[in-house]
Amino acid sequence: MSVLVDNAIRYSPSKTPVDLIVTLKDDGSPQIVVSDHGTGIRDSEKDKIFERFYRVLGNDEPGSGLGLSIAYEICLKQGIQIEIVDNPSGKGTQFVLTLPKIAE
Repeated sequence: MSVLVDNAIRYSPSKTPVDLIVTLKDDGSPQIVVSDHGTGIRDSEKDKIFERFYRVLGNDEPGSGLGLSIAYEICLKQGIQIEIVDNPSGKGTQFVLTLPKIAE
């Protein structure tokens, strides 16, 4: 998850908040939401963003395009659902991680 927080910080304008929210869904599944206030990710790129070496064009941030693909593979192996959605604020992106339900 640190790659999600790191990316949110790097791709948000200076001095804008990065939000990290941890909640329990109604079904008892823990959910973690990482929100930034950057330029966002185009819908046409959301399905590619987890591919190895894929980088969104038009940014100057350094990187190899491996961070999100590694995070995605870890989530898959741990049974964690990961989604990319637009930030409801209208600016930026949210990564929503839904973890397996905690046994009662």
